[in-house]
Amino acid sequence: MKDPGTALKSERRRLNLSLADVAQKLKISHKQLEALEENNFKFFAGPVFVHGYIRNYSKILGIEFQPLIAAADELLSPPSEGTKEAADKDNENVQEKEKNTDFVVLCFLISFLVLSVGLGLLLGTTETQRTGLEQIQSEDLLDDTRQKLRDRKQSGDALGKNNETIPAAEIRPNDGVPVTELMEGMGVIVLTFSQESWVEVKNGNGETIFAELNPQGVDRQIIGKPPLSLIIGNASGVSLSFNNNIVDLAPHTRVSVARLVLE
Repeated sequence: MKDPGTALKSERRRLNLSLADVAQKLKISHKQLEALEENNFKFFAGPVFVHGYIRNYSKILGIEFQPLIAAADELLSPPSEGTKEAADKDNENVQEKEKNTDFVVLCFLISFLVLSVGLGLLLGTTETQRTGLEQIQSEDLLDDTRQKLRDRKQSGDALGKNNETIPAAEIRPNDGVPVTELMEGMGVIVLTFSQESWVEVKNGNGETIFAELNPQGVDRQIIGKPPLSLIIGNASGVSLSFNNNIVDLAPHTRVSVARLVLE
């Protein structure tokens, strides 16, 4: 897929949705929505925000977002001339060998790896864009959490790895935040966002159980098996508590990104 914007626009029109309908659901302006449909990704603060808007737009339309994000990344970082020539030669070889299946699968895996590494590098430096994203509401906290755990086991969304050893978080009592009664050995994270922030949470088995771009003014409650590893972008705009205890993010923050482990 070479044109993710046109794919989104075509599906929107097929569903008889106007620009105003989609812009209201995404909580973005008409100009931002038009820029997205015209592949004008330079209009946004960076690839992380482009990915977030495409993901939420695709959910509204009921289509897969992964191919659209991959196509957007090709437009954001087009291959060099040498890479294009090599790709052309590879395509010729594939056609001569009747599109060898193993080669196609290998290309897909390499593209996915490049996308994952790029997202991880951008997490620590992307500035917050003050534009609301769609606020996702959960009908039932525990059912929603269990569903996320099942989904993440099948197709985790890797966003970056930290090679440094992360110390356990220092916590202090917070009697004002209630914690849902849980099964033994589980932990509850409560996040409050005064500014827009990307958050990723992995459980004690290394599985990603939460990874979302969160708009200003929302609260998130995440349940998982400790130790829980967190990456929090724009950490100064996030308040965190763990099992009814407030966690100070300042000692764990570098260049606006907090990295810590809750046990």
